[in-house]
Amino acid sequence: MLLTKKLGAHTGLTLVLLSTTLLLSPSSFAQRHKAPSESRATNQEKKGESKSSTPRATFLSIANQMLELKTYYVYNGNGPKGWDCSHATTAMINKTLSALGKDTISYRTSTTYRNYLRSRGLKISCREAKPGDLIGWSGHIGLVYDSNNLISSHSSGGISKANFISGWASNMSPECFSNPWF
Repeated sequence: MLLTKKLGAHTGLTLVLLSTTLLLSPSSFAQRHKAPSESRATNQEKKGESKSSTPRATFLSIANQMLELKTYYVYNGNGPKGWDCSHATTAMINKTLSALGKDTISYRTSTTYRNYLRSRGLKISCREAKPGDLIGWSGHIGLVYDSNNLISSHSSGGISKANFISGWASNMSPECFSNPWF
């Protein structure tokens, strides 16, 4: 229905109202007005991700992509040609969070990461650590890759895996922390 009303002879303006009847079934209304989390799931499916992707499975996918880059260690490097440990750790966490449709975190140094996690009571035994949990020692931070290895950028190999149970990293007295962002 079209309604027209003069707003006054002296203004010369006319207000035109268009009235329509909107007929939507409850299911079609729900389709058009999805909650944000439902929209994210749909966007993830379009990217080829499953709604059932777990944070840790997503992290492992991101970690494997980072390993394929074969980049070098660069002091204070933040990629893509070179990384230091804390920038690589932040990048892997943020890539995982973005893939999950979550907010990203700000950059932290290795010491700041460990102090932040310690202050929140997130320290765990390294034997309990799962993929995506954090592992660090004086001047270094990385992420747990599997039950024996961490992924990090370090001076002897750039972004790579290292055994923290029996390899050189085990001699560094590593601390492990549950990942609060996953």
